[in-house]
Amino acid sequence: MVGNSAVIPLSVPMQVTLSFGGSSTSNSTASISLDASSPTSSTVSVTNTVSGQYLNLPVLVFDIGNRSSNSNISYYLKNLSVRFSNSSNIVAAYLYQGPLLLSSASVSGGVANFTNITNTSIPVNASGVYTIKVDVSGINAGNSASVSASIDSSGVTVIDSNYNNVSVNGSAYGNTITVTNGSTATQVTASVSLDSASPTVQSIPVSDVANDYYLKLPSYGI
Repeated sequence: MVGNSAVIPLSVPMQVTLSFGGSSTSNSTASISLDASSPTSSTVSVTNTVSGQYLNLPVLVFDIGNRSSNSNISYYLKNLSVRFSNSSNIVAAYLYQGPLLLSSASVSGGVANFTNITNTSIPVNASGVYTIKVDVSGINAGNSASVSASIDSSGVTVIDSNYNNVSVNGSAYGNTITVTNGSTATQVTASVSLDSASPTVQSIPVSDVANDYYLKLPSYGI
């Protein structure tokens, strides 16, 4: 002891654990899959033959499943990228959850990017069902366009109710929908041939009635 001071040795190490933010996401996973109600391959006609349009054409239905190990954690879809094949006739894309329109996007380079999506809560051990619809335009009379859509985990951002990013896996590939504009008139071809009952070449006598001459010719109806 020196004066009024005392030195107390610390022989037991101290450990401090600090925790920030929400719960760990190590056991949190979201899975993407094709929904059973997704459209099958088909051919449909434009709804407006003048402009060659089909508006709000469903091309893909997919699920995002909440596979969190924490029963209190909900998931939220925040961002989504959708790829389209043969996108030259697609002028806009829409993301729905049931009848609710969540977001819309233009299509550039065959991709539609939906960002800052809201109202997409997915409870634990449940799946959110989403539909992609598109506006197809510019299909000239007598022509057609084929459209399909797909998503994979690299283009999907999901967060949990603690604002943590969630690991996403899986993919969904839609079938091909062909849109046709069959407004052109159908060409009709008719053929003409000589019927077997047609009269043959023959001599017809001339009759003398009151010094008037006339020919008796057979008459055939058409």
